Amino acid sequence: GRRVPWAEFDALGFALLSGLLGLVGLLLLGPPGRLGGPVFVAALIGGILCLLIIFAWHERRSAHPLVDLATLRLPAIWAANASVFFALLIMAGGMFLTVLYAQLLGSYSSLWVGLLLAPCAATSFLLSPIGGRLCDRVGARPLAVAGLGLLFASVLLPAIWRQASPAALVVLANMAAGAGVGLATPALVRTATEAVEPTRVGMASGLYKTMNELGGVFGVVLLGSLLEARIVANALRAIPGHMLPADLNLKALSSLKDLEVHALQRGLLPADVSGFHRAIQDAVARGFNQVFWVATGVALVGLLVACLVPRRPAAVDQPAGRRARNTG
Repeated sequence: GRRVPWAEFDALGFALLSGLLGLVGLLLLGPPGRLGGPVFVAALIGGILCLLIIFAWHERRSAHPLVDLATLRLPAIWAANASVFFALLIMAGGMFLTVLYAQLLGSYSSLWVGLLLAPCAATSFLLSPIGGRLCDRVGARPLAVAGLGLLFASVLLPAIWRQASPAALVVLANMAAGAGVGLATPALVRTATEAVEPTRVGMASGLYKTMNELGGVFGVVLLGSLLEARIVANALRAIPGHMLPADLNLKALSSLKDLEVHALQRGLLPADVSGFHRAIQDAVARGFNQVFWVATGVALVGLLVACLVPRRPAAVDQPAGRRARNTG
């Protein structure tokens, strides 16, 4: 491809996009220290919206935009990028949930959990080349739908299979997620890059990679935060609040012994300790079940978006000038 001169690099667009992504990351991960609260969150959201508007205004008027906004209107581009966003959201978020599931409900060590997750990476690695070859034969849409369907199954399984052991759920759910990503991503990356002119492939690749990374971040942060909120709410409904730490969180819930000591100091009778343990475990189990159902709903949206991925994007979505050259 043509080497892009430095004078054509959209430095202002790069700075605006970097600032925009930085504010999104700060909103998701939370501010350092005790800075925060509704005012801080509102200011962050306002800053994100302002930067987004300024970025869009600048890119529409730039002679050499960092992101060609007209390209984003191509069905192949937005469908592929939205699909990979949902795919990585479910894969990363689901993996994070199953890791916590194994640790909190199965009491597995970090080393054992790591071994349980290994089949996910292996499945994705083995199926990616197969997905790439199948894309030439059947097109992108069937593979995108199959991949997002497997990711849907990876979070539906823990939501409905309550009698399974934590180890079995971690292995099966993450194998399904790995298989889904292995099948879908070769088709999605080809869709996202073949629908544009050769001079725009770099931009399309960068956009795809950004949505890929954002999906993973959103999955871990949003599903992890929701899990903590649901478990804490369930525990406070089942146990008097004064018997639980004021800053009850997932880290505190990982040690039943510490919670027990705190509750005994606050008036829990020794005869009620076993009931206290069951109440905490039930709150944790219900929280996981609730969040896995939310993840299932999100995965269903991703599956519907995958149905919009064109079967042959390069043939239907390439700009008119390129089609004229191909047929001339």
